[in-house]
Amino acid sequence: MKVKNKKTIRSEMVNMLVWTSIMTMLLVGGGLSVIIFQWSSIALREDMDFYMESVEKQFTNHLLFWERSVIYLSENENMNYFSVPVRQRELRK
Repeated sequence: MKVKNKKTIRSEMVNMLVWTSIMTMLLVGGGLSVIIFQWSSIALREDMDFYMESVEKQFTNHLLFWERSVIYLSENENMNYFSVPVRQRELRK
């Protein structure tokens, strides 16, 4: 024979309080999670844009350096010295 527990007002109030607390924590936690996710995604997007612009500038600067170097070397008269074979250089002396 099973003994049924009587439902008292106190047990019902405790039960309702526990479930209300759990639901409130879940709702507030979910809301805060959504807000923090949106805020962090905006900050992450700004950081990524800054990083990509920085990389693009560095890459462009390196390319310009190499371009200027090649142009300078191709127009430099002294570079002909290096294009002549060693034997001919010795003969010119």
